[in-house]
Amino acid sequence: MISRKKVIILLLALALVLPGATSALAIGNQFNVGTSFWVTLVYDFAQGDFFNVNQRGEVATKAFTVTAGRTLVVTDVSWTFDGGTAGNTVALQLNLSRFANNTPVFVANTVVNQDGLGGLTQHLTAGLVLTSGGSAKVVPVFPVGVNSTVLILYGFLTS
Repeated sequence: MISRKKVIILLLALALVLPGATSALAIGNQFNVGTSFWVTLVYDFAQGDFFNVNQRGEVATKAFTVTAGRTLVVTDVSWTFDGGTAGNTVALQLNLSRFANNTPVFVANTVVNQDGLGGLTQHLTAGLVLTSGGSAKVVPVFPVGVNSTVLILYGFLTS
């Protein structure tokens, strides 16, 4: 499990360094969504699932699920990695998974820098939508040869 202190530091760093990291806030306001419905989901690599981070920076102990009667709209994706080969292009893919089916719904490419590091923040113009009820969930597919260090989804819940 990711420590609360590490999540807070990572979120602050992303908000300061990556310009799209706070756009879920702007999108939430654009759709007149109250702050209690804004969602920040941090991927836990050890558990293979996303966990909600509340407004106090506390990470939930249970994996995130969409509340009954709600729909999650993912507006932004932030991802960092290390261990890549300088100059190579790597891609992060997110699949929408339901039972045994995996459907790609997001792919973003970035180039590894000279130190073997990289990352991206992408604003999703149309959003990625996940409804409640059933077993659908977002499943990341990480590129071979790099160590993903942080994956965060930003968005909001709506009815």
